[in-house]
Amino acid sequence: MMRYLLLLIPLAVAVAFGYLMNRVRDRQARATALAALGLSLTVGPVGFVMLFLVGETATDPGGWLALGLIVAWLVPTVVLCGIAYLWPNIAVPVLAVSMLPALALGVWGLVDFHGLGSWEDRTGPVVLIAVIVPAVAMALLGLSRLTVAGAMMVAVSVLPIVLPAIGAGAEAGRALTIGTLDLPILISGLLYLWAGHLTKGADSPLNGLRRKPHLFTGHRTRHAPA
Repeated sequence: MMRYLLLLIPLAVAVAFGYLMNRVRDRQARATALAALGLSLTVGPVGFVMLFLVGETATDPGGWLALGLIVAWLVPTVVLCGIAYLWPNIAVPVLAVSMLPALALGVWGLVDFHGLGSWEDRTGPVVLIAVIVPAVAMALLGLSRLTVAGAMMVAVSVLPIVLPAIGAGAEAGRALTIGTLDLPILISGLLYLWAGHLTKGADSPLNGLRRKPHLFTGHRTRHAPA
């Protein structure tokens, strides 16, 4: 049930919002609205998925093992988000590297779909976690590097799902159904790319949301475009 809610809600919002944006003539206003929607579609639904994963892990297996498993993916998520927010120049190559586990799992699914499925049955939704960990940070990277962030979000949400679907053959539908949880990330990435096209390579329209404490005074100041 959760999969279908996460599929329908962002899809309906994105379609309706895209229709409305076509009626707005100012390109900057359209780009800002599209980028803001892309950010919210990742932070909202993906945040809900992360809370669901925490709850499920706390229930099964529970105990200290559950705590260790949660920390294993939650800490990297926080670190990547911090890098993306504070140091976008560094974040681009770091996030590109952070995509590799998800892509490697996608290649495994292409070569041996049932082997990957059996492993996930024993260990949990590793592919999903490998996608959402970098994806949240990529959404924050969109505050300063809109087009690059959008391209990476599309890649990390599509390839780990499409490659196993190809390897699944007649069971491709099952692989794609599992991938519906990644749909908000894909939609957000496409919205970022659309907004980036409207700005024609200029600064991200969300750049004003980025603030950083001054190194010496401690006061919070706006970032200059990085």
